[in-house]
Amino acid sequence: MRYYNLVQVAPEYSTEWGGLLASSVELEAADHIDRALTYGTRVENVVVSGICRGGPLPDYPFVIPQVSVASPRMRHLFEAISSETIQILELNLRNQITGEDIPGYVVANLVEHVECVDRQASVAAIFTKESLPNWEKHPHMLGQYRTFHNLVLSRAAIAGRSVFRVAGWPMSTIVTESFVEAVSQADLTGCRFEEVHTSE
Repeated sequence: MRYYNLVQVAPEYSTEWGGLLASSVELEAADHIDRALTYGTRVENVVVSGICRGGPLPDYPFVIPQVSVASPRMRHLFEAISSETIQILELNLRNQITGEDIPGYVVANLVEHVECVDRQASVAAIFTKESLPNWEKHPHMLGQYRTFHNLVLSRAAIAGRSVFRVAGWPMSTIVTESFVEAVSQADLTGCRFEEVHTSE
């Protein structure tokens, strides 16, 4: 089994629509909801609002790396592969230019975090007081992974899992090759995959 990090394609790099830039999405949420979605914490009875800036809207539009917005087709794939680890939240999405509502899109809040980094094989930088300006405002980020120069996951820790975040690195959305194949077969747009190494 091979594993990949699911990455949103930034609008300027989208190629599905010729020379047209894909639309990105900006969510309008209270701070505590924004934090919950960023770090993959369950929230209850929440409807999120958002705007897009025109242009073709992908199945997996660019938001911020930690937050997933999904079209009906992408939602179906998430639910079919891992319904227990993804919380689906209603999204009131509108076009910023026309003001028209865009139905069907949701926020797919990935709430499973797995302690799975092979620390001996990986090369990573973490947030410290020295590397995080104004760390007093973000103390929860201290000790979390800032970036990976070489990410290696423990295969034993992720066995049997289909979609999850790497604990301590909220920018990750790790999926299996089965997920990648399903995206390809359904011709879903806006997705890019970066293979992640694993160790026994």
